[in-house]
Amino acid sequence: LLHGTLRGSVKLCTDIMALVNPVAFGRSERIKRLMVRTARQMGLKGLWQVELAAMLSQIGTLSIDESTLEKKFSNQPLSPEEQQIFDMHPSIATSLLRNIPRMQEVIGIIGAQEETLLTNPEQPMGARLMRLAMDYDAMEQSGMDKSEAVKELQTRKGAYDPNALKSFEQVLFQDE
Repeated sequence: LLHGTLRGSVKLCTDIMALVNPVAFGRSERIKRLMVRTARQMGLKGLWQVELAAMLSQIGTLSIDESTLEKKFSNQPLSPEEQQIFDMHPSIATSLLRNIPRMQEVIGIIGAQEETLLTNPEQPMGARLMRLAMDYDAMEQSGMDKSEAVKELQTRKGAYDPNALKSFEQVLFQDE
């Protein structure tokens, strides 16, 4: 019952996001697909938490105008003001989700999504996958092909968990 209620609540939130901000919703769907497949490849437990975190990862962006999100999600530079507003979205999301029971790990993943291993060596694995998926998605949305984007990710030494990056690459090229 609790699991169904939680899933229903998350579905309601994502449906609202799809109506209010399709750009943010599309990004969360792309991120979810990449994160879940990578988590499976890695054999991670708690897959439902990774999936929920991905689905709700962009809920804090509902307060940001769509043109700013389009710029950010396609790897274009933001003005300092736009960047400051964007940087607040994980904390807005965690504040919105804080009152939902049994969501502490999901909230931890969402709250740490803008960090890297360089800025937070204690970053939860789900957040490591999210950072990787978000960076890849931004590159892909800016027009980079898969191989170029992976090469770029590989040049960012220390930013990503090496095991996560290896599994992520395997997932990306699995269908070829």
